[in-house]
Order: sequence, then C-alpha cells, then structure tokens
Amino acid sequence: KEFQERVKLIYIDPPYNTESDRSTGKFLYKDGFTHSTWISLQESRLSLSRSLLREDGAFFASISEKENPRLWLLLNRVFDADNYIEDIIWRKKSGGGQQDDFLVKEHEYILFFCKDKTKFRIINKEIQKSQEGYPLFDKKKNKNFRKVKLAKWGTAAHKEDRPTMYDYPDLIAPHGKQVFPLAPDGRPGRWRYGKNTVSDMIKNDEIYWEKVEGEWVPYEKEYQPSDDESKIIKERSIFYDIVENTEGSNELTSLFGMKDLFDNPKPSDLIYYITQMSSKDSYLILDYFAGSGTTGHAVLKLNKDNGNRKFILVEMGQYFETVLKPRIEKV
Repeated sequence: KEFQERVKLIYIDPPYNTESDRSTGKFLYKDGFTHSTWISLQESRLSLSRSLLREDGAFFASISEKENPRLWLLLNRVFDADNYIEDIIWRKKSGGGQQDDFLVKEHEYILFFCKDKTKFRIINKEIQKSQEGYPLFDKKKNKNFRKVKLAKWGTAAHKEDRPTMYDYPDLIAPHGKQVFPLAPDGRPGRWRYGKNTVSDMIKNDEIYWEKVEGEWVPYEKEYQPSDDESKIIKERSIFYDIVENTEGSNELTSLFGMKDLFDNPKPSDLIYYITQMSSKDSYLILDYFAGSGTTGHAVLKLNKDNGNRKFILVEMGQYFETVLKPRIEKV
C-alpha cells in the first residue's frame, strides 16, 4: 500500500525457463507443466506490480525467444493491448556462437509496455540542429536553404505504392507544364507529401526547381535552422551497439575481485539506457527479479546527473546477502 501508484519504472529480468534452469534446479516445476508453472510465477507478480505503477509508468522485461511469445501474451492481458509499445531487440554479443545449432544467436528481447499510453511519455534525446550544409539562398525570405528531392526515394517509392500521390495538377514547372515523379530506378514514382501539403508549399514559395539532364525537377526548400533550434532524436527498437552481455560479468569481477559470483548478470549500461528513456531525476524504480543488483547499480549511475531517483530491489535471501547488497554498498 505504501508504494501504490508511485513507481515510475519497473524492469525485470526473470528466469528464462531454459534447459539450464531445469537441470540445475534453479526453477521448480510440477511434472509436465514446464510452461504453465513458469507462467504462473510471472502472472502473480505482474498483476501485483501493475498496481504499483503510476498512470504514466513504464514496464520492461528482458526475455529470450523461448518464453517471449507467452510472456508477451501475458503482458498483453495484464496491461492491455493498447498499452503495448515495442519488442526491443538487444544485440547482446558480436562473436562466438559457432556451437549454436542453426544460426549464431546474437540477441534477446526486452518487452516494453506502459500502464496508460495516453499518459506515458518517452524521454527522447534533444540535440542542437547543425547550421552547416545550407548552400543556397532564398532572397524573398532572406534565408539559406538546401534542396531535398520532392519525389520519394527508398522503399515504397513507386506509383503503385501510393497511386494518389502521383498526379498533382498544380505542380507546374517553369516551362509551364505539369511534372510527374520518377522513382530512382526510372519507373513512375510518387511524391513525398500529400496534395494539400504540396499546394501549401507552392503558395509559400517553398519549391526549388532545377534542370537535371534537360528535365525540370522539383525540390523542397529545407531552411537553415536558427541558432537555438533543436531536434528530437527518437530511440530505435534495436539496441545494436549499446553494450554486450559479457560486460555484466566484468562489472561484478571488477567490484568483488573474483569471477563467477552470479550467472549471466545484465550489464548496468543496458538498464541505464532503458531507465533514462522513461525516468527523470526523482522517480522510483522497481526490480523484483533483482538478481545481482544491476538495476540499482544503473540507477546510482544515473543519479550522477544530480538526480535523486530511488529504487526497490527484491531478491531471494541467498543472492541478496552474498551479491546484491554488497554490490550496492560498493557502488
């Protein structure tokens, strides 16, 4: 009750229900119910933890391909399909793997939900826009600009992809004739914007015409940003080169001066990256499969920005006393 609707972010790294979990006795099953026993373990905790989340809270769960589909369905039920955000792919290693049966497995998943998508806001990076690379000058607007082709390029760049974005009667070249878009391969293409948007660009003199191989080609005028203008850089769904899994073990070895204290601990930079996406400087973070304490380590790193984030870590007594608590004290 003390933490009801107070937690901003929940991250969990539950048992993956692997052959190793079963053979080592780390996870106990009823005979013949390996999946349903695992699901029951998750369901009871997920239902409770959802009530701890704020309305604008976020939920992340690391998982491998073995239980990904079942965990996704379970989260879909607990949080509602409308509050699903993404299956993040984390590239956790870049070498080895030649012993894998078919393909070298380099990744696992982080399932990303929120409690209420209408209230949750991701914290994107904001950077200063560059003023370089605007060689042309618009006398009427007294602004530098660069030309950007008005015809679509890349994927879905053909007329058949968007037939309604091909014939724009008011897109008239300087020689007085209507022009039509060409795809990069020379086939009939499509414009990048809808008719109304292009009409507004024509009215506002935001089209730049240039002759290319004897044909008039329209370009969008992209104007040079002002000194204080910034842009948002959205996070991508593939964490390709953030950090590799071996760094988690390296961190523990560095802290304790010995190896093999904990199997496959997550690297703190991974949780750091996730947490900064959805947690400002005074929020509360929860991890109830806390393992070696990586989430707490990551939050303490984040607090170096003068933050005052708090965390709650839940783990069984053995790991709590021998690894988790000593780690947090050392950090």
